Amino acid sequence: MQSLDVTQIDTQRKHLAIFDRFDALPHGEGFIIDNDHDPKPLYNQLLAERGQTFDWEYVQKGPERWKVRLSKSKTRAIPTIGELVSGDFRKAEVFEKFGIDFCCKGNRTIDEVCETRNIDSRDLIEDIQKVLQHSKVPQAKDYNTWSLDKLTLHIEEKHHKYVEKQIPVIKQYLDKICTVHGKQHPELF
Repeated sequence: MQSLDVTQIDTQRKHLAIFDRFDALPHGEGFIIDNDHDPKPLYNQLLAERGQTFDWEYVQKGPERWKVRLSKSKTRAIPTIGELVSGDFRKAEVFEKFGIDFCCKGNRTIDEVCETRNIDSRDLIEDIQKVLQHSKVPQAKDYNTWSLDKLTLHIEEKHHKYVEKQIPVIKQYLDKICTVHGKQHPELF
């Protein structure tokens, strides 16, 4: 399997080079990303822009080199906008900004929507990236080693505050779904 040593690529061009290589892959093929740090932010960007169309496997995890096998999935299709929003509801605000219905018409891909609405898909994807980059990606933690007091405090400080902030957004979408689909699905109420 071929390798792409991104330590030799200018920082601002690394992700672009990886995306170009990934997009050129036939389904089922892949390459190794060789980096000097954990490329987890790249994983999140790929997920935001390409959905579940790739396989990601760590081959080596530091401390000096990180190697990840990135391949284009044989079975996964290009995600629909509905799948993108259900994977991370923060993307909904971008689709709303562009006037794109991700609920009832969520079975279309970004390319299909952009073509029919005359939207530059690069602008849409750039806005999705901005929304996702707005919040930091949490580092993995071993919660099993934490005391109950520490774990409780963490849940309260991080998750409860986040939920309280996001409930109005979630409620807005729930109200819309209830209005449109409530007669067929009374359990939504």
